[in-house]
Amino acid sequence: MDMSAAPLSSGQPSGKYANPPAEELHLLKEDFVHPELLEDAEPLEENERRAGRNQSAMDLYLKDPALRRPLLDNEKQRTLFARLSEARTTYSQEITGHPVVLVYLHSLYERISRDEITAEHFSFYAKREAEEVEQMCQLRFLAFLERSSDFRMLYQEALEIVTSIQDATAARTGHANEWHARYRGVLARSSEFVGDLALVRGHFEALSELVKHHVASLRAGENAFVQDSIGALDPSLGLSSDDLEARALRIRRAEQDIERYRTHAIENGLRFVIHVAARYQNQGMDLLDLIQEGNLGLMRAVDRFDHRRGASFPTFAIFWIRKGIEEGLRDKGRIIRLPSDRHYLVGKIKKMTAHLTQVLRREPSAEELAKELHVSPKLVERLLTLAKPPISLHSPLLSEDEGRENELADILADPEARLPSDLVDRRYLAKVLPEMLRALPQDLRETLEMRFGLNGKEELTLKEIGAIIGHAKQAIHVRQLQALKKLRHAAKIKLLQGLEEL
Repeated sequence: MDMSAAPLSSGQPSGKYANPPAEELHLLKEDFVHPELLEDAEPLEENERRAGRNQSAMDLYLKDPALRRPLLDNEKQRTLFARLSEARTTYSQEITGHPVVLVYLHSLYERISRDEITAEHFSFYAKREAEEVEQMCQLRFLAFLERSSDFRMLYQEALEIVTSIQDATAARTGHANEWHARYRGVLARSSEFVGDLALVRGHFEALSELVKHHVASLRAGENAFVQDSIGALDPSLGLSSDDLEARALRIRRAEQDIERYRTHAIENGLRFVIHVAARYQNQGMDLLDLIQEGNLGLMRAVDRFDHRRGASFPTFAIFWIRKGIEEGLRDKGRIIRLPSDRHYLVGKIKKMTAHLTQVLRREPSAEELAKELHVSPKLVERLLTLAKPPISLHSPLLSEDEGRENELADILADPEARLPSDLVDRRYLAKVLPEMLRALPQDLRETLEMRFGLNGKEELTLKEIGAIIGHAKQAIHVRQLQALKKLRHAAKIKLLQGLEEL
């Protein structure tokens, strides 16, 4: 498909000016445009044409039926997810069968016993997965505590076996192999125990980092778990360095396989995300932002998909893609965020409004919408008000006089602005107040000036004024009342004189 031949947007001039000759167009440019600006104008026109072609190409791409299909067919998809599931299973088995699990779970239990880790802190690992809810975190925390006695028995048995291995190796009695076999049995039971706990991904990531740290410390000849009972007894946790190195290598290869297959599965559904995101345009977010939110939903779908149930991956992924896009619209599509239930009702109201408009051939009323949606009319009116997008104060407005452009803020009243009558009163008061103050006795005038900060003096309290003049606070208060009474009387006389002049 030739994208350069895509039609540009309509809006071209019609009539005799639709296609002017090239010579006339060149003359117009020379007459009205400075010659030095012609070089800058041509790249601008070229950029506009290129933007128009890109937009047309994007429209054609979004209408391409191939977006509805993944890159791989159903058989290849099943093979891909089968390999991904196999890599995850290998990773889980290698992690849970590592002796580091004994140290990790024992450390968790000890910190919980000392109240260093609560249910909220324990839930941190689960909250790293977006699909985990707080209730599930609490349940897994309780499940860990309920089975803590079984784990402590495993840990004590492992500690006794490691002690026996150390003694048999030192005494050279030849029973070390038997103790090693028993120790591997304890590790197998520990792996089953961790599998029954159904730990979330965050715990496995922490265990993977501990395995890498443990192997690195063994290479450096250090002890990574000095405070642990087994680690203090034997830095290699009861196994040889070769066994730990081999297991760490298998864990690293499983991680690489998971990352490779997971990336391939995500890339397989990217076109499908674009097809779904195109349906949510003009709802408060750009297309690229919608695609990004859909990609997050696609990643969650890849992590949760089980190929053994026989479902097709696009059928399973569309739910999570839509969920990711709708969550993005709810959280980021509006300047003022609405609660999830209100946002859902606003969407239903918009759909019902479009439906009733086609049926009734007019805009439906709030009562009609409420009747169809089985809600109260007051709620519909309130949600319709909330659904209106906010308007910027810098929105341009075309003024009637001389075609001048104003902003919306120019025609809105300022609630903090003073009324013209108040300004006139203040100016009149500023003019007559000095005359009325001069009519007061000197002691009363000085008291008012210091009390209210008049004539450039600092505003003081009654106690501070009394300290300056040498009188008690109550005496200054009496002076203030006398001065205000005389000032009100003088203001009435001044007002009457003003009315006589009128």
